[in-house]
Amino acid sequence: MDAPVIQFKRYEVEKINYIILNEDESTKSKMKFLVSGALSDDSEVGVVTLDISLPQKEQKRKIDVIISGYFTFREDLTSDKEKHQYLGVNGTAILLPYLRAIVSMVTVLDKNEAIVFPTLNVSELMKLSEEENKND
Repeated sequence: MDAPVIQFKRYEVEKINYIILNEDESTKSKMKFLVSGALSDDSEVGVVTLDISLPQKEQKRKIDVIISGYFTFREDLTSDKEKHQYLGVNGTAILLPYLRAIVSMVTVLDKNEAIVFPTLNVSELMKLSEEENKND
């Protein structure tokens, strides 16, 4: 059996911000999800960053989280374009459970009901994130 195309090494939490919203903020707050990726100068290590803002309007609260995951690549994968593609889809899919756990654990500490991170189609998510990144 072939080795995986990308190998997950670790992740880091870059930001956690839990906010109690006032009435006005609660009605204006929208979900945001951005994915970005980069390669090290030698293209040996890839980084995927997930940035989410997830409001729960009825509970008047919101959580913002940014995590970055670090990956290495199989030796026969030499194209930077391919590395970016694998990072985008596979890297995001690998990091999502960690992001989901962080959101649930932090939000359940304040209320008895956690903010539940919705199930996502990673391919569709990548398309939406690319569009959002173009608009920023």
